[in-house]
Amino acid sequence: MKKIQVYILYAFLVAGLGVALLTRCGFLDTERLWPDEALYASYAAQIFKAPAFLFSAEANTHHSALFSLILALGHFWHDSILGDRIMAAALNVTTIFAVFLLGRMMFGVFAGVAAALIMAGNAYYLLQSNLVLIDGALTLGHLLFAMALWRHMATGRRREGVMVGILGIFLVLLKWYAAVFIIPWLVLAYFWSGRVTRRGIGEMVVPLGMIALVFFPYLVFKVIPVMRSGGPVTFFPAPFWYYLEHFPYFLGGLPGTVLWAAGLFYLFKGGNARAQALIIPWILVELVVLSFVSEKDLRYILPVYPCAVLVMGMGISRAVDVFLKHDKLQGVARCGLAFVLLVPVLNLGQGAGAWTLNHSYTGFAEAGQAIKVQDDGRAMVLAGSIRAMHYCSGIREKEFGGRLEPLPRTIQALKDVVSGARSKVILEVDVWEYIQPAWAYPVTSEKLKMLAAMGFVEAKVVFRPIRPGASVPVAWIFTYSPP
Repeated sequence: MKKIQVYILYAFLVAGLGVALLTRCGFLDTERLWPDEALYASYAAQIFKAPAFLFSAEANTHHSALFSLILALGHFWHDSILGDRIMAAALNVTTIFAVFLLGRMMFGVFAGVAAALIMAGNAYYLLQSNLVLIDGALTLGHLLFAMALWRHMATGRRREGVMVGILGIFLVLLKWYAAVFIIPWLVLAYFWSGRVTRRGIGEMVVPLGMIALVFFPYLVFKVIPVMRSGGPVTFFPAPFWYYLEHFPYFLGGLPGTVLWAAGLFYLFKGGNARAQALIIPWILVELVVLSFVSEKDLRYILPVYPCAVLVMGMGISRAVDVFLKHDKLQGVARCGLAFVLLVPVLNLGQGAGAWTLNHSYTGFAEAGQAIKVQDDGRAMVLAGSIRAMHYCSGIREKEFGGRLEPLPRTIQALKDVVSGARSKVILEVDVWEYIQPAWAYPVTSEKLKMLAAMGFVEAKVVFRPIRPGASVPVAWIFTYSPP
């Protein structure tokens, strides 16, 4: 391509990144607070105020506190969850740019620009990766790992191998189960690329050993005990074929599915063994492993999406090469197609999906403030949304020396708590948290009357819109004072 055509492609890329950043700013000023968002935001705030909290048992209960440490950097801009949302948006846009970098390394400038614009224009990615959840960071981590692995497969140098190991460790520290993906991905990539030689195996040992060394303590002290106790709790059980059934939607519907299929066709037809070795294990390992896990949610395969758009970008690039033989026509076609791919980014906007996302899981800040007003410093606090109430009220969970507990699982257990109470009891229920016990969720007038009959007094009702123009009760704070 001529330099002017390359500059035009870069201009489209910059425009796409700029619009993507502006679009994501609409997600910063939101009251939404999912349970996991509250967990990570709480840890981030505590790390920012007292860095030693990073090494506490509380901060490392579920995973290492690395993600919360990353979020804590956002508190230099704003010391609230807005700082966490700023970091989530920054990771989001950085991931789009990283897709361009890897695409350019593997297939050229146009393929990289095309892949980045496709990702920037995907509504599902826009909605999901703006959440203050670990999935966005895992997606960027997978991309950086793939970039290092691509270089290492080309050179075999130890320096690149160490970088693969470092980025693999980064992923394991983000979320331990990443090792279940990246270890077989690494092994399959080397075998697929034909590096099954003494030298090739030696090159693989360094990064593999680094990752295994960090993963081993997690395996011994976290994974095995959880499996022995019956495995993790499943909230979203789904059939084995769930991800395969929803993959077309994940790719952006029929157009994305066609582009992806065309990209796979050209990937195999082109005979690029190194590209196949990087991409195919990336897709297969993640989809197969996650399909065997009973807990399923489409956002869990978000780290696969960069791989999918790389295939799409490469497919568009190869199609131009195949159907247009003249260099000038190819250059014009690439610039024109980049503009076409930019249009969805410009038109993506916020949309109804964004409105719904921003107006779900709301009212917790007001409910937490009501708890603070009612709290006398000795009260037992029972919460339906325990993570949100911990973040919004500042009261620590009982497990870590505080007074905040989840709701009793049965109504009889609640009655036992009331009958044995020696101090005030504050109770929170809401319409959002689906894992609340059956006596509290879903909230009905009969259940509220039952609480009143037990002696609970309604101290606060929080109203929020759950659809445009319709405000309804979303959270209730009750108090009980023993006689």
